[in-house]
Amino acid sequence: EYHASYPRIRIRIIDESSSQVLTAVARGDADFGLTYIGANDAEIEFKPLLEEPFVAAVSRRHPLAKRKSVDWADLEAHPYITLAQGSGNRFLMDQALVHSGSRPRHFCEVQHVPALVSMVEAGLGVGVVPRLAMPDEDHGTLVSVPLRNPAVSRTIGLIHPRGKTLNPVARLFYDLLSQRVEARQK
Repeated sequence: EYHASYPRIRIRIIDESSSQVLTAVARGDADFGLTYIGANDAEIEFKPLLEEPFVAAVSRRHPLAKRKSVDWADLEAHPYITLAQGSGNRFLMDQALVHSGSRPRHFCEVQHVPALVSMVEAGLGVGVVPRLAMPDEDHGTLVSVPLRNPAVSRTIGLIHPRGKTLNPVARLFYDLLSQRVEARQK
């Protein structure tokens, strides 16, 4: 319920790529960000919140859907959809696969994770995405299958400029996000 004597607080969420979130925080266009990059930036303070694995995204009717886990090599036998080079997620996957000897050949490359998930849902192929990009286990048409050899993950965290104090409202929202994620992991 809104009351005229309460101050109005507006939150603007910048829903962009991780590199754009990092840039917005570094330039001061955003008080803080939620991302998986910036941990090694000297000007940015990175507070890790959770470790998120990448999973194989498959349709429920796909032969890999019943497996407890899949290796990267298992994906080579299926139409493979990948994220475009230059994306942060693709970089993480490529780094993990450098010494593995397995690198599925893709027939299609997309810019954004939701597009990849939609293509898998339509039955066009399989792909690899961060676990949080996939729906819950009871979804009617999509399944997340744990990925191994190598397992790939990313650390999601909150970033803000090092040495800069967040304003009280931003600090409240920052702390709320931290507490919610920590509570869900218990």
